[in-house]
Amino acid sequence: MGQTIEVEYTSTLAHEREYTGLARIRFNKILLQSNCEGVERSETLQGQTFCHELIHFILHYAGEDQINGAEDRVHVLAGLLHQALTTMEYTE
Repeated sequence: MGQTIEVEYTSTLAHEREYTGLARIRFNKILLQSNCEGVERSETLQGQTFCHELIHFILHYAGEDQINGAEDRVHVLAGLLHQALTTMEYTE
């Protein structure tokens, strides 16, 4: 939808809100918890969290706010998206 979404890593998200990611739709920003003391996150977990927050944006702009609030569905969609992005092979 012509939006540029900024991704920002922060070391305080898990400590302040107990989150590992946050979609700030109004600001077109995804916040992700970075690795820091007490919060070690693998590349896979970082990617899954990014996909989770991205799904929130996709659902919002698709007008699917009733699904957007269902974290279990967002989690499943994010897992599927992450799996596709990390394992796909495309050749002509």
